[in-house]
Amino acid sequence: MKKPQTLLVLMPEIVWGGAERQFRYLINNIKVDKIAVVCPHSYAKQTNSYATNEINNKNAEIVESRHPVHSKINVIIYYLCEIRKLLKEYNISTAIVYEAYGCYLIPYLKQKGVKVIYSERNSGEGIVQSKMLKLFVGKSDVITTNSLAARELLRKYYKQKIFLVKNGIETESIKLKPDIENANTILVPARISKVKNQMIMLRFLKKDTDFKGTVIFAGKTEDADYMDELCKYVEQERMHDRVDFIGFTSEMELLYQKADLVVLPSFVEGMSNIILECFARKIPILVSNIEMNTFTDNLKKWSFDPQVPDELVELFSKWVNLDLKEKKCILEENRNYVLNEHSLKKMTETYADIIEEIG
Repeated sequence: MKKPQTLLVLMPEIVWGGAERQFRYLINNIKVDKIAVVCPHSYAKQTNSYATNEINNKNAEIVESRHPVHSKINVIIYYLCEIRKLLKEYNISTAIVYEAYGCYLIPYLKQKGVKVIYSERNSGEGIVQSKMLKLFVGKSDVITTNSLAARELLRKYYKQKIFLVKNGIETESIKLKPDIENANTILVPARISKVKNQMIMLRFLKKDTDFKGTVIFAGKTEDADYMDELCKYVEQERMHDRVDFIGFTSEMELLYQKADLVVLPSFVEGMSNIILECFARKIPILVSNIEMNTFTDNLKKWSFDPQVPDELVELFSKWVNLDLKEKKCILEENRNYVLNEHSLKKMTETYADIIEEIG
């Protein structure tokens, strides 16, 4: 009997950032015979694997490493070993690759007759600036991006089809923010890393004497040295009662309902799920003025220079003092944008169509 066709997904971890959230959505909802997911960095969760809680598709097999996998070469070897095993067990017809280490496996997958989708989750600059990654991505069958900016950049370098697949988010079962009149709790949901720019929030606290509330930082620590830097600043400025580093949490919905405002101060982003999730819940959000964060007129109006705390102070004050009717109008526009452009159903159907087209 012929083995059912299997979709292979190479993921660094089940839970990490926005890209992983998108692929968890995809794995749980796409209509394919079988899915195999290889995760080299998920070893730390073996006693209580995120796969158990986050992946509910019975047709999905999650391959998590049992020991720490360090360094680029070891990750690539781990991917290679696990893929070889899966190729023997399943009829792998298509693979999705979206992170740098996985790109090194594209030539091998192609050699084995697997159709490869490369999914760009950021601006595309990291790929085209690396000779090796640029070459390997060029061997994929198709490319997807989740932003117009990334698609236009990659079109300058690649001849294969490049599809725009906008991030999809859950919109039906979420709770809308009931109260937008207060601004006592600011949520900054991002992993602790210099590119996520949490420091500007501490400088905002130092400068904005009118804000008496709390800033909650939610996200796992990627850069321990940067975390130490943030903690030293908190100690130096005696901000302990105004700052809460809660680390990774699976209770984002509770945080969204607790937050009066969300700030995304990143220097670098892909298509941010945080923005879309705030839009869907009618939660006010202020963003850094980088290209990937300012894809609607409202985002452009409510953006600030991520290197200038004074701009954030001014923008925060502007939002707090805005007429309530104007606030409600902005938040309604944001929600309508998500409902029309970023449905989970549309995202999964688009990937299913691409897989069928190249299969």
